[in-house]
Amino acid sequence: MEVSNHLHGDEKCCLCCEEMVITAHKALQSSALLQNMNSGYLGISLEATSAEDISTTEYEDEMAQTIQSLSNCMMIAEENPENPVTAIAEAAWNADERVMAGNSVAAFTPHVMERYGPVMSILTFANCNVVETEEGLVMIDCGTAVAAPRIFETIRRESSLPLHTAIYTHGHVDHVMLQYTGFEEEAIKKGYPRTRVIAHENVSARFDRYRLTAGYNTEINRRQFQLPKTFEWERVYRYPDEVYSSFRRLEIGTKVFELHHGKGETDDATIVYMPEERYVFTGDFFIWNTPNCGNPQKVQRFPLEWAQMLRKIASWKPQSLFPGHGPPIIGQDRVSQALNDTIALLEQICSSTLGYLNKGKDLNFIMNNVSFDKSLLLKPYLYPKYDDPRFIAATLWRRYAGWYTFEITRLLPTPKAAVGAELARLIGTPTTMSRRALELIKTNDPVQIGVALELVEFALAAIDATNLSDGDKNEIHLARAQVLRRKQRTETCLMARSIYKAAAIDSDKAVSKPRDVAKF
Repeated sequence: MEVSNHLHGDEKCCLCCEEMVITAHKALQSSALLQNMNSGYLGISLEATSAEDISTTEYEDEMAQTIQSLSNCMMIAEENPENPVTAIAEAAWNADERVMAGNSVAAFTPHVMERYGPVMSILTFANCNVVETEEGLVMIDCGTAVAAPRIFETIRRESSLPLHTAIYTHGHVDHVMLQYTGFEEEAIKKGYPRTRVIAHENVSARFDRYRLTAGYNTEINRRQFQLPKTFEWERVYRYPDEVYSSFRRLEIGTKVFELHHGKGETDDATIVYMPEERYVFTGDFFIWNTPNCGNPQKVQRFPLEWAQMLRKIASWKPQSLFPGHGPPIIGQDRVSQALNDTIALLEQICSSTLGYLNKGKDLNFIMNNVSFDKSLLLKPYLYPKYDDPRFIAATLWRRYAGWYTFEITRLLPTPKAAVGAELARLIGTPTTMSRRALELIKTNDPVQIGVALELVEFALAAIDATNLSDGDKNEIHLARAQVLRRKQRTETCLMARSIYKAAAIDSDKAVSKPRDVAKF
C-alpha cells in the first residue's frame, strides 16, 4: 500500500477533517478517535468544511461507515485494555460487522499497542512492530509522517532503550518515515549511536524514483485519496545504511531476525522472520484485503512471485503473522488458513490470465472473463476493498505482454475528439449521447452502466470539436458526473472508486455558472 501523509504548511487539512468529522458525527465523542481523523488515516475528501457541504456529498455514508468502524475498533480496545490488539484481531477474523464496514484499511487504525513476548505491536495506518533486545530496540517499519511522532511517544511509554536498528519491509512511504519519529534526534541529544537502517538493495532506487517523479505521485495521490491541494508527495527519505540481496541473518542481543527478499507489491520487499518465536512480519504481503498487486496507477507488481513468497512463509509454520496493515493473525492454524487462501486466490487469477494470454485473447476479454473461486473474496482478510482481481489480470498482461492490448484501435489511437465528433454528427449531437447514457444507468445493469460511461466520454471528447452552447456543455459535464458516480457505486475497491470519483469531481468543476441542474 502506498500513500504519503506529508502535508506542507500548517496542516490545515487535518484540522479541517477534524472539524468535518465533529460536525457530521457528533455521536462519536472519543477524543482519541478525533485525533486520528486526518487524510493519511482515512483517505477521504477534505473539501467539505461545513455541515452543509457534508450533507451534499454522496460519499457521506462510506465515510461514516469507516469512521464508525474505527470508533468501534477503539471501543473494543478500550474494553480490552490488557489485549486491545488481540481483541480487534479476533473481531476482524470473525468478520465482525462492527469493524469491517467502510474502508477497512482505514478503519484498522486505532493506534493501540499490545505486547507479544518481546514485540510491541502498534496497530496504526501502516503497522509498526518493535522488538526489545539486550542491545536496544529493533523497529520493523516506521509508519507514516503523521503517525511517526505518535509511534515514538507510544514506544517511549513502554521502553527507554535506544533504537538500535530499523528494518524497512519495503520502500512505500507509509512504512519508512523514520525521520519523523524523533528517535534520531533523541540519539544525538543523548549520545546514543545512530540508528542503523537495513533494507533490501532496491529500496534506495525506489527513493530515487520517488524524488524524480514527485509531481506525478503528488497528482495521483491527490486523485486516489481526494487529498487537498496542500498535499505534496514526500521528497526527503532516510536511506538505508546497509542493504542485502536475497537473505540476511541478524543477531541483535539474543534475538535472531531473518530477512528474506520477495517480490509482491514491490520489488524491494523484505519478510522478517523470528525463527525462535515463529513470528513473521510480512509488510504488505498481507493487508486484510485482496492483495494489492494490480494498482492501475503504480509501477509493475508481481502476483506470481507474491504467491511463491507466501508459500515459503507457510512452510515455516508461523505461530503469529504481523501484517503491514490490519491486526495480527494469532495461532498457527489461522495463519496457515489465511496464507493458503491468499495463495489460492493469486494462483487462480494468474493461471486464468496466463491461460487466456497464451490463447491470444485480448486484455478486454481477459479482464471480463478472468476466473477464480469468488467465495475467497468473502473471507474477511480477502475482501476486495482496496484492489480488484481484474486489476491483477491487467498487471500480469503488462508484465508479460507489453502495453498493446490487442484492441486494434488502441495501437495508434485516433484522437478521441475526432471520433466523438463523428459519432455526434451520426446520431445528432453530443448531448444525444449524454442523454442516452443517463437512460442506460437507470437499468442498474453493470454492463449497460459501462456502455453509458463509453457514450458520455465520447460526448465529452466532442465538446470542443462541435459548436455547443454553454448550456449543452454543462449538460454533458453534469451527465458525465452522474454516470461516473453511478459507475463508482457498482465497484467495491478503493482504486476504481477513487478514479471514477476524481473524474466526476473534474466534471463538476468544469460546469460553468449559473446552471440549471433540476433535471439531473
